[in-house]
Amino acid sequence: MRPLQLTISAFGPYAGEEKIDLDLLGTRGLYLVTGDTGAGKTTIFDAITYALYGEPSGENRDAGMLRSKYADAETLTYVELTWKYAEKIYRVRREPEYMRPAKRGGGMVAQKADALLTLPDGSVVTGPRQVNQKVAELVGISRDQFTRIAMIAQGEFLKLLFAPTDERITIFRHLFKTHPYRELQDRLKVEYAKCEKERELRKNSIRQYVEGIVCPESDPRELRVQKARQGALLIEEILELLGTLIASDEKMYSGWQMQYAEAEKHHSGCVSGLTKARELQRAAESLMEVQDQLKIQTQRAETLKAELAQWKSREPEIREYARQTAILKNELDRYQELQELRGKAIAATLEKEALDKHLESLTERYAESTVRLAKDEEESEALKDAPVEEERLGGQLAKLEERIAAVQKLAEDFSALDVLEKKADAAAEKYRSARDQAGKLQEAYYEKNRLFLDAQAGILAEGLRDGVPCPVCGSISHPAPAVRTPQAPAEAELTALRKKADEAAAQADRTSQESGALRGRFDQQAAELAKKAGNVLPDGAPLSYAEQLRNALTTLSAERVESQQKLNTASAHVLRRKELAASLDAQRKQLEKMREESGAGREALVGYTARISNLTEAAESLSKKLAYDSKDAAEKVIWDLTAKQEEIQKQIDRALIARDDCLEKIGTLRGSITALEKQLADGGDRDVFSEEALLREAEEQKQILAKKGQEIAFRLEKNRETGRHLEKASAELSKVEERWSWARTLSYTANGSLKEKEKVKLETYVQMAYFDRIVARSNTRLMVMSSGQYELIRRVEAENNRSQSGLELDVIDHYNGSQRSVKTLSGGEAFKASLSLALGLSDEVQSSAGGIRLDTMFVDEGFGSLDEESLEQAMRALHGLAEGNRLVGIISHVPELKQKIDKQIIVKKDRAKGSRVEIIY
Repeated sequence: MRPLQLTISAFGPYAGEEKIDLDLLGTRGLYLVTGDTGAGKTTIFDAITYALYGEPSGENRDAGMLRSKYADAETLTYVELTWKYAEKIYRVRREPEYMRPAKRGGGMVAQKADALLTLPDGSVVTGPRQVNQKVAELVGISRDQFTRIAMIAQGEFLKLLFAPTDERITIFRHLFKTHPYRELQDRLKVEYAKCEKERELRKNSIRQYVEGIVCPESDPRELRVQKARQGALLIEEILELLGTLIASDEKMYSGWQMQYAEAEKHHSGCVSGLTKARELQRAAESLMEVQDQLKIQTQRAETLKAELAQWKSREPEIREYARQTAILKNELDRYQELQELRGKAIAATLEKEALDKHLESLTERYAESTVRLAKDEEESEALKDAPVEEERLGGQLAKLEERIAAVQKLAEDFSALDVLEKKADAAAEKYRSARDQAGKLQEAYYEKNRLFLDAQAGILAEGLRDGVPCPVCGSISHPAPAVRTPQAPAEAELTALRKKADEAAAQADRTSQESGALRGRFDQQAAELAKKAGNVLPDGAPLSYAEQLRNALTTLSAERVESQQKLNTASAHVLRRKELAASLDAQRKQLEKMREESGAGREALVGYTARISNLTEAAESLSKKLAYDSKDAAEKVIWDLTAKQEEIQKQIDRALIARDDCLEKIGTLRGSITALEKQLADGGDRDVFSEEALLREAEEQKQILAKKGQEIAFRLEKNRETGRHLEKASAELSKVEERWSWARTLSYTANGSLKEKEKVKLETYVQMAYFDRIVARSNTRLMVMSSGQYELIRRVEAENNRSQSGLELDVIDHYNGSQRSVKTLSGGEAFKASLSLALGLSDEVQSSAGGIRLDTMFVDEGFGSLDEESLEQAMRALHGLAEGNRLVGIISHVPELKQKIDKQIIVKKDRAKGSRVEIIY
């Protein structure tokens, strides 16, 4: 990433808009940012960092402090940065949030923060948060990482050098893409926690199953069951205890089954005795009831015989009704014929009425069509000249378009003539200025030349001596020698003035020729345009050409609109006439078709009338021969006669069935009496009360045995189920504990949690390899800066086994062979070490961090702590860094750096107008 252009407006000490062309500094080497204290040197780096990440470079400044206190209230505060990355150009603009005067009314309002990023393809990203994400994605590092490896701000040097392992882990994670190792650590930790939870669940499950072990009361094994519930027994011992309990209950249950079978047998005998006693009791009661029913059914049988004889006496009526029904059914076909004749007459009448209505409608439509045809023929005749009018108006509009185009072209030519006139006037003014300047220089030369010639006698007199002849007059006496004029110029000065005067005269001649050429072109074009205007504009117009052209264009435009409207109307008439031509033919054909349809309809009416008359007469003749008016009436009579027949027959059948049922019941009752009398004779003497007492005693004994059996069965089932669950849970716990053991070992190893071991995580272990390469790259510069005294080294052994380690840093002092913490370095030594580390980190990032390119580095202060020799060593290291395709910017007040670095950004402070920037390259 290399900045190309930086624009600062109302930002920090810069009151107005300041554009800094950083591209002038080239693509490699060193450049110095220098100037007065407080002028805004660091603000340049702040602006670059703010443009990229929305925050300044230092930790002691925030975005809300960036509004310039020197700026006018109307001046907008913003930073715009154009930079190159991977041979592509990006531009970002940011505006911080600050208070500004309200545009309406009084008071102050908040100017909201905003950001706009323009990508190489022209697409844009808007919004501070979205731009921050996109910039971090493009550059590959965050703002914190940028200030550590690319822009080392004031007070930030020692942070990278003294950073603990945890902080370096965060920096290296993004730079070297080690987050997959962090994710693996976390997944292993989650898996271990999951296994731990599963293991505890399995143990709890086993404890719950053990709680379900059932032991008989007063059993000697109850104490061991309690120990098992308290977790004092192993799972194998618990299973063995369960086996003894189950075996004991199985033996007890076998004995119970024999006792319960005997009780069941005794209970069944008691139930059988009671059943027989109750059956004899019910038989005696049933005999009395059956005898009573026999008397009732005998009386009912006599009544039913009399009712049957009464209904059978009406059988002749059935035969008469059948005879009448047969006669009517034979005539039903003639009734059907009558109904069809009447239906056909009604249908023909309806068809005739529909035809009448259709003919009436047809007549009305024929009249309307005739009127419409006459009207359309009249309109078509009126539009017969429309095509000629359309052609005439089209030609008229085309001529107007040509005139408008000519006027517009003439107006454009006059606009160009105005521009040429202004150039001619400017050239004339330039000539007059050059002429005046040449005259002034010529007069000055003449005056200086006069003074020079006048002074020659004085110069000669200065060399005269008494007794020595004068070179001019030969006199050896010099009573009144000439005096040299003090204002007289030297000959070199006069020669230079003469050269300036000659150059000014030549410049005046050149501007005179340019002015004359432009004026000649103007006059020629003005005459040509005036001639063209005479052909287009009306004669004798008092207005200027521009006003005449505007008026002519307005008039012609109005005429064009009017002509276009007339042409549109004519075109519409032509189209309407074509439509009418097609419509008239269709209307004439339709009228002819309607006439033919009307004639055919009237002929059909005559046929309908004759048919209706014939059908009506035939129906009336047939109706006189039948007893009833319609088939429905005849069928109703048939239905009534049939119903009377069926009712009489139904009553006869019902009476016959009732008599037979009664006689059958009498026979059944007599058989029941015989069976009950025999049952009572064979049953003997049984007491229901005594049998019930014996049954109650047997049931109580059976319930006691059943309860005892249920208890034994419950214990067996419960303990067997508990045993099965325990065996299954024990096997599952073994598998879970095996996985738990592996997960714990892997998690403790990857997360640096092994007891009595260094706290080095897997990600840290991977980063240690990168850190070793960074340290190696850093030492190539630190050894130069420290004249071979100091060398950085990663600390191999941790200070303790409680905190995270692996990325701690020490320094080797080759002068005394000691190794100690970098925190023991002095201020100047720490600066050289931190600068070397920052440069080494930058090298390693570009070498191996997935394509991140840092073509520019920035260093803010820190050189003031170096002595002259250390400064020289640091400069050699920085020059070596810049020998590649990299540009390094340094902010410093150190005077020696101004002499050692050619390319400079000089910041000048103006208390009234804010700071200004000058670039020397």
